[in-house]
Amino acid sequence: MDYKRFAKASKMLWRDKVTITQFTSVKDGLVNKNKRVVIAEDKPCKIIKPSLSPDKMNNGVNEDSYSAVLLLDNDIEVPSGSTMIVTDVNGNTRRYKQATTGYTNYVSHQELAVMYDEKA
Repeated sequence: MDYKRFAKASKMLWRDKVTITQFTSVKDGLVNKNKRVVIAEDKPCKIIKPSLSPDKMNNGVNEDSYSAVLLLDNDIEVPSGSTMIVTDVNGNTRRYKQATTGYTNYVSHQELAVMYDEKA
């Protein structure tokens, strides 16, 4: 099987874009400050949601939280603790937290378990 052709064809289905950021310690004079650094910007990706659970009420706050899988290129190294901002084809933006390191054993892509956590 020609894996390069398969990888190229499967990525044609990825219509979402991801920007990956991470906080990094930056020295500012004598003080270290945490600054958000962009790891990758506007890269094609695909979010896969297994199923959505009904909204939960917690202390009067409506919480929308679910786990998902982010598919993206193997050549993007995603450090632990990263934040993914995914924009879908309709222009909707969601922020995800990284739950695991990337699983890069696939020829065509890597998978990251991510967590969407929004309080409404």
